[in-house]
Amino acid sequence: ISGSSSTDFDALTLRNADGTTNSAAVLGFEASTGTIGDDASLAAQIKGIRTGSGTSGALAILTNNSGTPTERMRITSNGSALFSSSGTNTVLDSGYKFQMRFTGSSDAGLNIAAEANANGTGFVVFRRSSTTAIGSISRNGTADGVNYNTSSDYRLKENVADMTDATTRLKQLQPKRFSWISQNSDTATQDGFIAHEVLSVVPEAITGTHNEVEVWKDGEELPDGVSVGDNKLDENGNTIPKYQGIDQSKLVPLLVKTIQELEARITALENA
Repeated sequence: ISGSSSTDFDALTLRNADGTTNSAAVLGFEASTGTIGDDASLAAQIKGIRTGSGTSGALAILTNNSGTPTERMRITSNGSALFSSSGTNTVLDSGYKFQMRFTGSSDAGLNIAAEANANGTGFVVFRRSSTTAIGSISRNGTADGVNYNTSSDYRLKENVADMTDATTRLKQLQPKRFSWISQNSDTATQDGFIAHEVLSVVPEAITGTHNEVEVWKDGEELPDGVSVGDNKLDENGNTIPKYQGIDQSKLVPLLVKTIQELEARITALENA
């Protein structure tokens, strides 16, 4: 197959003339002496899938699972990459471009292994641009431990000032004991905080908005009658919560400064 063009050239096109939503043009791979096109003979498939009512499309990769073609990977029309060990590749949260779903029994979701036994091996790096790293997950020197790092270099900071009156702020925090609804427990089983109660004291520790719900976003494949900004609904017609989160490590500076203030007061009383 050859061609000459200053723009993209379709050297090979597979067409499914159906054209309806979820219709697909399929490229199959077989390694068998069985009947051509039979699922039992199939090794893998690549599908170009029409999505939505317009010209949007997705690319899916399937493997043979005991005679059943099972989807393992999909690249959506807006560039999200979805991976699944179960064959389910619906988007769970359109706010993320990479999704991995697995059965969750004895298998792990992600395994990152360094071949070399090196000092300070970097496993994951987070960047806010192509050049500036803002966090990482790395090996703790040559020890069998891991560091979860967030940027703290003085060269990234300005308006630096000493903390004051940390004790007053700390007393505003309201530690709770609770159980998770998913545990279906009659007794409290864990210590922690309620996210929106911490927000006014240490706002940088909290993500999300109090009582926020999922909404349809620009670039998503909208159902009929739905517009960008409308609330998403579950199968029972209820809004879908978008839960707040907390990074409890952000509370550490307040704890340290409070201890220092208390130590200073104790020392002053001892010396009185």
